[in-house]
Amino acid sequence: MSGIQLQDLDLTLEDVKTMLRRHYELNGTKKCPKINEIVIRTLGDVPAGIMSSHFIITVTLEDVNENETTWSCFVKRTPKDDFGSKYAEDLETFDKEGNIYQKLIPALQEIAKGRTPWTAVCYLTKGIDLIALDNLTLQGFVPSISGRLLDFDHLSVVMKALARMNAASIALEVKHSKPLTEIFPNLLRENGYPTTNTPGYRQLGVQSFTKTVQHFVKLLSAEGKVKYEKFSTEELVEMVPKIMQELFELVKPSTKFRNVFNQSDLWANNILFKYENNEKVVDCRLVDFQFSRYAPPMYDICTLLLTSTPRKFKEDNVEALLDLYFASLTNEMSIFGLQAEQYLTRKELSDSFKVYNKAALIESLCFFQTIYLPEEKWSDLVKTPQTFEDFVLNKHTEICSKVFETHAGYRNKITEIIQELLDVSLLSQ
Repeated sequence: MSGIQLQDLDLTLEDVKTMLRRHYELNGTKKCPKINEIVIRTLGDVPAGIMSSHFIITVTLEDVNENETTWSCFVKRTPKDDFGSKYAEDLETFDKEGNIYQKLIPALQEIAKGRTPWTAVCYLTKGIDLIALDNLTLQGFVPSISGRLLDFDHLSVVMKALARMNAASIALEVKHSKPLTEIFPNLLRENGYPTTNTPGYRQLGVQSFTKTVQHFVKLLSAEGKVKYEKFSTEELVEMVPKIMQELFELVKPSTKFRNVFNQSDLWANNILFKYENNEKVVDCRLVDFQFSRYAPPMYDICTLLLTSTPRKFKEDNVEALLDLYFASLTNEMSIFGLQAEQYLTRKELSDSFKVYNKAALIESLCFFQTIYLPEEKWSDLVKTPQTFEDFVLNKHTEICSKVFETHAGYRNKITEIIQELLDVSLLSQ
């Protein structure tokens, strides 16, 4: 072995054997072939070294007949730099996702055994530092060929995957006669927008996001891009913090609508798709459960539509996509011997749209400020842990504002979200 070693990831040979046993057991085989070679490579993808580092472990195996095969897995681990590790620790992302993959997802997969999967198999978790998952690329799953924007066909397969995940969530609750939050206490605690913790990086980040939105609103109002007869520019700017703070309540489990297991960070980068002939999309898998929460299904759906489609597309297609989701949910629940209408109605989906469209608008406005930065600017920001820390804590408004003024694509996307959020928040007043 050369290059990256197992010990560099705090893994051992026994860990690899454990993962292999898990793989072969899932495929109905108890005996594992002999390990000949282990090769580890880094994916080197952004934001590697900031929120997480990503690796592929490939194992060459030899069976009793001396035939060689290979097996591989995808590994996420906490970054080793000071800021990256502190940031991940403050948000509890690895601790939460590791436990979700270790406890909740296997329970959902077990109750839905025989159904089409909606995420990867987890082979190993180590403390709060490392998660090893099925290498989905070997099954033909790849990032969207259309980038961040998804068309109706792509959205349709995601609706079906969400329906499979949500049906299993409801079926598990029916089996245990209690909600997921009681089956797995504290597992789905809110770590994205917590209200009880001592202020940390996430809260400081939201403060930076809010100041930046206020600056954007001031610029757009001066240009007449956001204009409301009842409100002056100063009043609009003063309203922004109150609107943004609503998210801390909206992320909590609903007391009105049915709650299910939510991925809660659903955009194109967290979905892998399978294609026929490199063109027709036929299936997908959801990945990255670091911010998962217990919320109505419309939270994930609204986030997906907002992050992956223009406003007009969403408005023109949301009802058709909800019809498709509900039809899929109905079919999935019937396999469990359950009637969807007894737990979640089609009307409830439409009724909850208004609430969670606003939640998705606020949350997307927060992280779009960062993820839609031009690639060259993003590369500069994550060059070192120090440059990223300085961006998050000190220079967020300054840097994003300069990009807003000079890059049309960034400006147009942020402007569209601000316009819709202010419409939703103010036109009813």
